[in-house]
Amino acid sequence: MNRKKTGMRTVLMLLTLAILSVFVFPAVPSRADEPDAIPEGAIIVSDLPGITHDLIDSPGITDGINQGLVGEDPKMIINGTEYKKGFCTHPISASEPSVITADISQYSDDYSLFHVLAGKDYTTEGGGQGHPFRFEIRADGETVYTSEVMDYGQSVDIYVDVKGAGELSIVCFTAGPFAWLTTDFVNAFLCRPEDAPSVPATAQPTEKPTDEPEPTELPGPTEKPETVFISDIPGITHELIDSAGITDGINKALTGNAKIVLNGREYAKGFCTHPVSGDQPSEISVNIGEYSKEYPILHMITGKDESTAGGGAGHPVIYEVLADGQSIYLSEALEYGEEEEVYLTVYGVKELTLLCYAAGPFAWLTTDFADAYLCALEISEIRFASEPLKKHYLTGEAFSANGGELEIVYENGYSQRIDVTGSMASGFDPEKTGTQEITISYCGAELKYTVTVEQAPEATDAAIHTDDPSGVHQTDGPAKDQKKNGSGKGIIIAVICAAALTAAVAAAVLIVRKRRKK
Repeated sequence: MNRKKTGMRTVLMLLTLAILSVFVFPAVPSRADEPDAIPEGAIIVSDLPGITHDLIDSPGITDGINQGLVGEDPKMIINGTEYKKGFCTHPISASEPSVITADISQYSDDYSLFHVLAGKDYTTEGGGQGHPFRFEIRADGETVYTSEVMDYGQSVDIYVDVKGAGELSIVCFTAGPFAWLTTDFVNAFLCRPEDAPSVPATAQPTEKPTDEPEPTELPGPTEKPETVFISDIPGITHELIDSAGITDGINKALTGNAKIVLNGREYAKGFCTHPVSGDQPSEISVNIGEYSKEYPILHMITGKDESTAGGGAGHPVIYEVLADGQSIYLSEALEYGEEEEVYLTVYGVKELTLLCYAAGPFAWLTTDFADAYLCALEISEIRFASEPLKKHYLTGEAFSANGGELEIVYENGYSQRIDVTGSMASGFDPEKTGTQEITISYCGAELKYTVTVEQAPEATDAAIHTDDPSGVHQTDGPAKDQKKNGSGKGIIIAVICAAALTAAVAAAVLIVRKRRKK
C-alpha cells in the first residue's frame, strides 16, 4: 500500500509540475530548425510574438509570416531553394513600401547581429524581370542597411549590427513598374557575433545572369539631385474622397487618363486630390526629414485639375501647408482657371502635410499640387517687413517678438514672410537700463533694431498706519475730496488709454494677417 501511495504521489507531482510549467515558464521563440543555414541557438525573428506586417491588400494574400503569400500551400522559395522561416512580402503600392516590424529588445544586447537572405519569390519567375525592388533594414527607425536594386534571380545575404535596438523593421520598396514584386526575407534571425559566419555586413547582391537586362539603378546616397520631388518619397499617406474609379493621386490624376493637367499644362510629378467631404479636407502627409536641411525650400503650383472644367466654376478650394503639425501657409480661395505658385521654407521639418478644403459647394473640387518638390533655392536678401512692436521695457521684463516679421527674398525674385521668434533674438539684457541693440538672426543674415530699458519703480508701502481701520490715511476738508476726484479721473484716463492701446494692437494684428495672405 505504501508503495502504491508513493507511486500515485509521484505521478500527481509530475503532472502538477507539467501543468505549472505551461503557465509559469514563459514561451521562447523557436531556435534553428535549418541547421545548415541558421547557427545553433539563434533567435528566429519570424517566430517572435507581436509582429506587424503592412503589405499589399489583395484577395488570397496570407500574412506572409513563415509562409508564402499565395496558393493552397504557400511557400517561400528563392532561386529554387525552399525556406521554412522568414517573411514573404509585397509593397503596398508603387509609392508605399511594405513594412515588417518586430520587437527585439529582449534579445538585441546579446544577439546583436541580424541576418537575412533576400530575393524575389519564385512566384514572380514568369513576369518578374524588369520589376526590381530594393529594401532597407531599420533599427528603432534609423536605417542601418540599404540594399542595391535587385531583380528576379538576384539575392543578397547580409549580417547587420542591431545591438541594443528595440524595434527591427524590414522595409521593401518598388524600384520600377509596380507588378511582380513578391519578395522573400528568409532565415531572418538574431545571433551572437561569435556564432556568425564570416559574411560582411555590406554583402552585395549575387551576380545576375549575363543574358538578362540590367535593372535601372536608383541614385546612390552620394548623388545629389537638384530637386527632390516629394511625390517620389516612400511612405506617403493620402486620405481623400472615397469613390469608384479614384486612384491614389500620387504622380497621377484621380480619374480618366490619369494625368495631372492644370490649366492646359501636363505635369509628371505631384499630387491630385479631392476633399473627403464638405467638412473634412483631404490630407497628404510625407516624411521629408531626410532632405529638408539640404533642400529647405518647398515649391508647388496649386490649382483645380482640368477634370473640373465642366462644372468647377463656383466650387472654390482652399489649401493649407503644415510643417510638423504647425500651419505655415493658408491660401486664399482658388477657383477653376486660377493657380498659385509658392516657395515655402521647410528647413529641418520632418512631417510635411498638404490639406485641401472645400470653400463652397462640395462637388467639382479635384485639385492638383503640381511640381511639388524640395530644392536648395538661395536666399538673396532678408529684411524686416515689420519690427517687433514692443520697444520700451522696464527692468525685469521679458523680451517680446510679437508683431515682428521678416521678408525673405529668394534668388528667383520670390518673397515670403515669416514671424520673428524669441529664439532669433540676441543682445537683450532685462537688467541693463538705457538703449540696447537687438540682433535678429536667420539663415546667416543679421538684422538690428533698438529698444530702451528703464528702471522699474521700486515698491512702496501703500498704507500709512493710522487709527483709520481702512489702513489708509484720510484728511479732512477739500484736500480729501480733491484726492478722491483725482483718483477717479486717473482711473478713467487709465481705462481710456488701455482701450486705445488694445485697438491699436488689434489693428496691427489685422495688418499682419492680411500681409501674410499676399
